[in-house]
This record gives sequence, structure tokens and C-alpha cells, in this order.
Amino acid sequence: MKEKIIIYTNKKCGYCKELKNTFKDKGIEFTEVLTTDYEKEWNKVQSITHMSATPTILFKGSYFIPERDFNHPDQAVQILNSYEKPDLDSGDVMLERMKTLNYNIVFALSTLDRVIKNINGKLG
Repeated sequence: MKEKIIIYTNKKCGYCKELKNTFKDKGIEFTEVLTTDYEKEWNKVQSITHMSATPTILFKGSYFIPERDFNHPDQAVQILNSYEKPDLDSGDVMLERMKTLNYNIVFALSTLDRVIKNINGKLG
């Protein structure tokens, strides 16, 4: 990877330490940005992603967030190794985000409906 990698971290984040160690072990260079030292920059990241999870990775103009985009450090490495920024305009991106949001809302409501039916079944 020749592109610059920025990892937004905080001092109390064990997952941040694990990700940084994995990157170091694999010889992947990165710049660490502590969210507490760069609050204005971190606020901008949170405004863009609508997420506040660390470690958040910025690579090729895209943000990668734990649990949303990767589930463990090795998966993050794999994603970054094969990542090519898509050639999409902002309208395409917005449409896909809206579809994903709608899917997640329907999924959450369906799950809630099943839980409520399960509770009602146990009550009587």
C-alpha cells in the first residue's frame, strides 16, 4: 500500500492498539491521529461518517469503521490491500446509502416485531 493511511484512535481503546500492532507486524505504515489531540478533525470525521467508533481508518478518501466495515484487524488489512476507490458520483453514493439505510431500518423493525411476538407468546 503506497497510499497514506490515517488511523483515528484514542488512548483507552484496546482495539486501536490491536489494529496498530497488526499493521506494524505486517509492515504497513500509518499515521495515528489521537481523537483527543485533534478534536476539530475528529469532529469533522464524525460529521461525515455519523459514527464515533475508533479505530476509524481513512484510506484513499474513504472511511473504514469497526463493526461497520471490518470485524478484526486482519480483515481491515485485507480490505485495504484490495481496496480501489469506486468511480461513482455523489448521486450514486447517496442512492446506495439511502438503500442501505432503508434496509437496516426494515431489518431492525422486523427483528423488533419477532421479539415482541415472542414475548407475547410467552405471556399468554
